[in-house]
Amino acid sequence: MGKYLHAIILKDIEGGGDIMLIFTWTGLGLLAVIVPSVILIICGFLSDVIGSMYFGYIFSIGLFLSAIICLFLGIYLNRKKAVSRDMVTGELIYEKNMNRLFSIPIQYFSIIYLLLSIVCFFSKVLK
Repeated sequence: MGKYLHAIILKDIEGGGDIMLIFTWTGLGLLAVIVPSVILIICGFLSDVIGSMYFGYIFSIGLFLSAIICLFLGIYLNRKKAVSRDMVTGELIYEKNMNRLFSIPIQYFSIIYLLLSIVCFFSKVLK
């Protein structure tokens, strides 16, 4: 899986619109989307149990947990260097950070999720 590029292309065929969404990743980079999605689905169920008036707080906590998990998951997965051999010269090539989403290593998505968590929390508090 390492150095190969994967892609999912979603296109609106039946609606006639020009909507297209492309995900590109290498290695386990898709986890940067899967982890927050699962956590936020669980947070949605929790807000139904606890009460929908706390949804904003639960959502911001879920984004904060996603940021922490993506940070440690990215650091853990990208700590090793991938080794390959150049076919022409025969020399070893060391590549790092092979688990990426949109060419961004997984651990950097924690910054995005952290900022979204702060915005979500303060938008709920300042209402």
